[in-house]
Amino acid sequence: MDVTSALERGDTLTNFYSFGTTLPLWSLRYHDFSSPIHVPSSMAAQQYFPGLEGEWVNFYDRDDILGYPLRPIDPAYEAAVKEDIEINSGGLIGSWNPLSHGGYFANSAMNRRIAQGLARTWSWVNRE
Repeated sequence: MDVTSALERGDTLTNFYSFGTTLPLWSLRYHDFSSPIHVPSSMAAQQYFPGLEGEWVNFYDRDDILGYPLRPIDPAYEAAVKEDIEINSGGLIGSWNPLSHGGYFANSAMNRRIAQGLARTWSWVNRE
């Protein structure tokens, strides 16, 4: 790891997309669970890209026993996560059962939403 690189330190983390996350399950295990990551990562991101807004969007399928919404964990997650978006993953065979956990990448609505967020950030950073 190059500690002199803003990218490798995470200083420029602007978008974060989670899907099928088990963080809510882990939060039940610990009384004082943790604090969420910040997106954009820190004030350092504003140093490199002043005014750029980032986003943390979480995708989940209600049939996925491992994936859950994040915003209800606690007020810190409610503030950190821009959206919890329910999707239907897993296709015909897996969309209605725990096999849905393996189907997130095949969901075109999720992929489109992520692509839009990344394109928006790319356009902002590369504006003239």
